[in-house]
Amino acid sequence: MRYCSKCAIFSQDYVKTCGKEDCRLKEVDLKKALELTRLQAFKSLIGKESEISDGYAQYHIRGYLGNRSLFLDFDLHKYRLKHGSRLKRFLITPVSFFSLLNLPWLVYNLLATNLFHMDHTQYCSRCDCKVKPPHTQTDCDYNIEYFSILDDIISGRIIERKNFYRALADEKEKKGQPSAFNDLFKRPVKLEIFLDIISITFSIFLWLYLSVLVCLPLLKSLIQQWQIIEASKFHLELR
Repeated sequence: MRYCSKCAIFSQDYVKTCGKEDCRLKEVDLKKALELTRLQAFKSLIGKESEISDGYAQYHIRGYLGNRSLFLDFDLHKYRLKHGSRLKRFLITPVSFFSLLNLPWLVYNLLATNLFHMDHTQYCSRCDCKVKPPHTQTDCDYNIEYFSILDDIISGRIIERKNFYRALADEKEKKGQPSAFNDLFKRPVKLEIFLDIISITFSIFLWLYLSVLVCLPLLKSLIQQWQIIEASKFHLELR
């Protein structure tokens, strides 16, 4: 792996010069790359919540990952919620018309939100996140890596740094440590979309059932009232 100290860019071993600065790259091992990334890239990226705070950023991240499932959307909202010393809202997933219609996800959002507030009771200044104690060095590095990847996707730097994140994920996998890269890029997309379809289908049928359950007695009552009125008119005409 090669590294440009001016641009903080990692490149493949066969690349000799940096295209942006036209300077020669230094060859570094994975351990050195981790140190450089933590000191330069991670430090400069963490805390830029404004870059990933709007709906377009959420859409852009899901589009780049090729995953528009509700599971990924929920995870992104969860990590963005705990980023910073103050929580920006109560619910993990913001309330919308669609979220109210999708009953299984609405229930899960309420339960997961309450569990989140009970667990995340401390704040870590290093990763700038509300954390669940005990907060280890591995947990902290995971949060930093997660937000760095999101920021790189938004800024477009992910093209230059994806190989580094992949190498970091392989190293963590060997050590049995969690990897933010794998959790974002190697999700069971087909399974998640299938479960989304089941959830939406269940919600549609449930809302139809509830609508019929509520509307049918009302309709019967209206028909009975109409019959009473018509019967009254008929008796008046006979007189």
